[in-house]
Amino acid sequence: MKEVIKEAVDLLRKDQPCVLATVVRTKGSTPQKSGAMLLVKEDGTAWVPLEVGVLKVIFGLPLGDVA
Repeated sequence: MKEVIKEAVDLLRKDQPCVLATVVRTKGSTPQKSGAMLLVKEDGTAWVPLEVGVLKVIFGLPLGDVA
């Protein structure tokens, strides 16, 4: 988790926009648990990627619209 936050801070210090998403709650069998993080850079690349199913829940978008 610390690596993701460090990467986000490094990007922001370079004035590079990014989004940091955190799983705050899960129910049932999930590929990631609470506390899992995903950093999305301006170019759409993900750092510490989560499973596709989690991405659809976080963003509420079809997979093709995420990148």
